[in-house]
Amino acid sequence: MGTITLRQLAAAGAGVLVLALGGCGETVPPGVTAVDYQQPVRDTVKVEEHHATQVIFVNARSGAVAPTERTRIAMFVEDFGGNRPESIHVDLHGNGAPQQFLGVVDALAAQGVEREKIRIFPGEHAGQRGARSDSITMAATRMVAVLPNCPGWLDHIAAPGDNRAEANFGCSNASNLGAMVADPADFAKGQSSIYSDAAPAINAVDLYKTDKVKPLPQQTNFSATGGSGSAGASTGGGAGSGGAPQ
Repeated sequence: MGTITLRQLAAAGAGVLVLALGGCGETVPPGVTAVDYQQPVRDTVKVEEHHATQVIFVNARSGAVAPTERTRIAMFVEDFGGNRPESIHVDLHGNGAPQQFLGVVDALAAQGVEREKIRIFPGEHAGQRGARSDSITMAATRMVAVLPNCPGWLDHIAAPGDNRAEANFGCSNASNLGAMVADPADFAKGQSSIYSDAAPAINAVDLYKTDKVKPLPQQTNFSATGGSGSAGASTGGGAGSGGAPQ
């Protein structure tokens, strides 16, 4: 049996190394067609804008809304908003005074439409001209979330070393967000927080950038206070004749 030279060992080792490194590239498994699974972004939620109008008749003087008209408003909100009345934005147009709109606003709010999403345009008309003075046109707008089309969980056809994301990466999070958000219009344009005011924070940043930070107030005349007692305080009481304390 012949001896193996150092040169033969080196050649064999180089061949094994080439084979090992070759398996770390973008190698497609045998029997699988090479397809690029890099799809458009699926981690964003798109919105569609829907419109609807309804004419409501109110009392020309007091603006009172009759029960039949309240029922029509409730049916309009249910048909247009479904189970998401908080996603409806309504513009009220009419030829009458602003007092005529209050009853309609109350009726819409009773059906779940948020008052801050109701705008009043007195003295204006929407749609056909020559509207009656006791009529109010409700022009409603609603954003609807369009959920992404998530593909199934498929095995990655390429090698693990190609560093490609799965085709459905982030799709489930976008679908859950689109299903949970109260008003999909927030995807198109956000709202300001009702719990805080950003103006003071912005002002502080501007002062810092312009090197006009106000120093903290300095208290120069203060003293530490604390309780003190005399060492010879009387304990009071004793083994007297047993009189009750007063």
